[in-house]
Amino acid sequence: NRAKTWAIRGLAILCLCVSIPFGVRWAHNAIFFENEEFVLRDLNFTSDGILTKQNLAEIANVSAGMSLMELDLEGIRKRIDKVPVVEEVVVSRAMPDRLEIRVEERTPIAWISCPPLGVRPGDLERGFLVDEEGVLFRCLELTEEIEALPIIENFAMGDPGDGIQLTDLAMLGAVDLVTKSPQLAT
Repeated sequence: NRAKTWAIRGLAILCLCVSIPFGVRWAHNAIFFENEEFVLRDLNFTSDGILTKQNLAEIANVSAGMSLMELDLEGIRKRIDKVPVVEEVVVSRAMPDRLEIRVEERTPIAWISCPPLGVRPGDLERGFLVDEEGVLFRCLELTEEIEALPIIENFAMGDPGDGIQLTDLAMLGAVDLVTKSPQLAT
């Protein structure tokens, strides 16, 4: 009789031990992933440059109505970070229903020109801008300010590309000179 009681108690404890993880998983899913409160309703995008809320939503591949808890924040950050004009990106959830993406863009300081390679300043297709760190990127929107940037011309550079860091010392020297030019004028 006593052995039977211990067997029943042991079986009850075993059933409890097996059912608790399933119950916890069900509750976790019900609370976080199937809860209407955690549905993405507000996309808060901020950028200090020309990328718009629509550009960032397309790049991030997110839209209202998605489950906020199922979004892969690191994947979103990596997709946006691949855009050459992006210098830094921070992606975070703001509970219960908002995704926040903050982007810092590269600031162009000059156009790059290389006639033998067909790199032309002011050309959206074949032109490249450079920032003060010597990183090349394409112009996404031609504004008066960007059109008025100085031009660094070189006749013997490697093939330019989005996100490429300049290594040529003469080009880097020219970038440094353009960066310091407002200080030299005073």
